[in-house]
This record gives sequence, C-alpha cells and structure tokens, in this order.
Amino acid sequence: SVVPEITDIISPSALAPLLDKDAMKIVLDPGSEVTLKAIQPTAAVCYVIGPEGGLDNNEFEALLAQGFRRISFGPRILRTETAGPAVLSALQALWGDCSV
Repeated sequence: SVVPEITDIISPSALAPLLDKDAMKIVLDPGSEVTLKAIQPTAAVCYVIGPEGGLDNNEFEALLAQGFRRISFGPRILRTETAGPAVLSALQALWGDCSV
C-alpha cells in the first residue's frame, strides 16, 4: 500500500540526493547475468530504468559509482513506460511488500 515515488527525468549523476542511503539500488541492464531472483532486498529498493535506446556506458558508470547493481530483467527489452510497472510487479511477486 505504498505508492512509489516517480521523479522527473534527471541524469544519473544527479540521483544521489534523492536516494535512501540504505536502499538496495538496481539498474536494469539486459547484458547482466544477475537476475532479480538471484538477489534479496535489504530494505527499500530503488531502481533505474533507462530511456528508449538504453543507458550509455557513462550513465552506467555514474550509477555504479553510486552503488547500483546491474540486474537483468530477462531477454526482452521493455519500453520505458512499461518497464517501471513491470519491475514493480516482479518485485512484489518475488518479495511481497518490501519498501520499494
């Protein structure tokens, strides 16, 4: 029953002040071999979904420097507007009512 916060579009380097320092941070990366099933939430979960066409290497590096982990959401590349609700649904299915 917690409504997730959705922010305006910002650069990855501008995320730091918005993040819960204790949250598990994930970024979707179709090239990653780690899946959501392979990890467990710590407390809150913060996830980043890239723009149409994906994140570039500099954007991934900025996120990794802030403690994000690359996670695969499977072989399909989802549209930006559907990826957020799809990941939120998967988090709920896997982990229940963790603080997302």
